[in-house]
Amino acid sequence: MTKYLSMFLALVESGGRNLTYVNAGHVPPAVIRADGRVEWLEAGGMIVGLLPDVQFESGAVALAPGDLMVACTDGITEAMDSVGTEFSRQRMAELVIGVRERGPEEIMRAVLAEVETHSRNGMYEDDRILMVMKAC
Repeated sequence: MTKYLSMFLALVESGGRNLTYVNAGHVPPAVIRADGRVEWLEAGGMIVGLLPDVQFESGAVALAPGDLMVACTDGITEAMDSVGTEFSRQRMAELVIGVRERGPEEIMRAVLAEVETHSRNGMYEDDRILMVMKAC
């Protein structure tokens, strides 16, 4: 039996301004800029453990005060409503843009509440993990 996993690894320099990352087949985290622009952190490669000798590339992003990084598992983005419509990473980003002035905990509560409302009477088969980091 082959075992594999997706993962997102990030190193945030002290001071929280520079982030270096590798995305190994995971839902791309979003950097939500203070002005509402969105950048997806996609640099990396495929999932880990499926094929030997896979090469990964790293990405880097500079964070400015008020910027957010939002990372989640596919239990958030793939949560379905009763007719099979996924919540989606785009919807998550749009929601965060609307509440980006709030603190990280409030943003997390808003996203999780919206996912729960969306998926009520729908499919809830996966974990729902969400991380919000705000640059000061």
